[in-house]
Amino acid sequence: MKRTIAAVLLVLSLGALVAAIADDHVDTIRLPSNGLADEVATAATEKKRPWKCCDSPLCSRSIPPRCRCMDAVEQCDEACTRCEASQSDPSKRMCNDRYHGWPGPNCTEPDADDIPSGPGVSGPPVVGQEATAAMATETSVSEESAAVGEEKPRPWKCCDHPLCTRSSPPTCFCHDKVKKCAKTCKKCLKDESGSSLRVCGDRYFGWAGPRCHEI
Repeated sequence: MKRTIAAVLLVLSLGALVAAIADDHVDTIRLPSNGLADEVATAATEKKRPWKCCDSPLCSRSIPPRCRCMDAVEQCDEACTRCEASQSDPSKRMCNDRYHGWPGPNCTEPDADDIPSGPGVSGPPVVGQEATAAMATETSVSEESAAVGEEKPRPWKCCDHPLCTRSSPPTCFCHDKVKKCAKTCKKCLKDESGSSLRVCGDRYFGWAGPRCHEI
């Protein structure tokens, strides 16, 4: 009986010794990908936008987008690496850097003519057949632009009443009635409610942009 107990204790002791030796020789394996996601996220966060603000961004359809700022300025921001002469005004500069992310805030407040006014502020304007046809045309143009990857400026500086598709990014139409359409609007239509206000009949492939009035 004593011999049996001694044998059992010996076996248990040997097992514990073998396990301890195995633990001493096992190294912790660190995969190459450990911490890589954190490093990439940190690097992306640390990359500074090449401009402090932008009134005329041109962005791709990706999420987040790749953007350029078409503003002609007196001097580029210090974060800009490609500050070149503006083609429209050689006396001014334009940053030709591309930024992977949202373009940031506007530099100036929207013009009064770009802000909805009159009785249509509380709701969308009445848009008739002319606007509907324009919307259909702009949809096909947007699809063609998307196929070739063109970047297109937004037809309005701000919009309180956008109508957008559920796609991502969406195709948007702005229902705002304004005194004067933005310069980038190609189809500035008369409001059919009888007022002297205008409605931009363009459709834009992308996010509708900032609101003209705070909620």
